[in-house]
Amino acid sequence: MIIHPERRLLGFVDLDLGHRSVRLPIQGVDPMTENETNSPMVSLECDGDYCEIVVRGDAESPSVTQSLQDVAAEALKFMSGRILN
Repeated sequence: MIIHPERRLLGFVDLDLGHRSVRLPIQGVDPMTENETNSPMVSLECDGDYCEIVVRGDAESPSVTQSLQDVAAEALKFMSGRILN
């Protein structure tokens, strides 16, 4: 599990992978923190067997909402390949 004290839990994305279901946390982070300034608004981050979606900035803006949908689709493909293969 990735522990980042500067992140806050915003919710979860449930991914249906055939007969399995995976719940990924959505973490919010201030984009002005030192290591986050050049990162995309929304990204999938994995460390070993743990993955999460990270949102930088205003989680309710329309551009973040669209990016979140795109990253959730990316996460579905990634997790499908990881779990089903």
